[in-house]
Amino acid sequence: MDNSWFMVDLPGYGFAKVSKSLKENWDKMIKGYLTNRGNMEAVFVLIDSRLDPQPIDLQFITWCGEHEVPIVLIFTKADKQSHSKTMGQVNAFLKAVTEIFEEAPLYFISSAESGKGREEIIGFIQSIVRGEFEEPEDLPADDAAEEGK
Repeated sequence: MDNSWFMVDLPGYGFAKVSKSLKENWDKMIKGYLTNRGNMEAVFVLIDSRLDPQPIDLQFITWCGEHEVPIVLIFTKADKQSHSKTMGQVNAFLKAVTEIFEEAPLYFISSAESGKGREEIIGFIQSIVRGEFEEPEDLPADDAAEEGK
């Protein structure tokens, strides 16, 4: 972006309509890339906020945790349903993640259409680039549900 950092978009693992062998090649390539990038600060995992927790997403997040790949969840399409429905889906996903790990990773709620979450995500990226990012303190349950609003 400004020649001091790069954002890399890797092939999706969910709905790509390609052959099984190509998906297997992508899987090897992605896993190799993620485990061999010593300077990588975060992997943004995009989660459709309209859906119940998907096994493929939970499997990928589990794999990342097992391989110490740092992740940040971005719940997308928040504009496609009510705020309460979005928060219900986000909380269901976070609950599923905390059944795998002790705590849920950092997350943002976003909408490409309305721009929701854009400034927060950019601010997060900038804090990493400047070397200023620190893991947030544990938030009270009510505050955690409102984060990323």
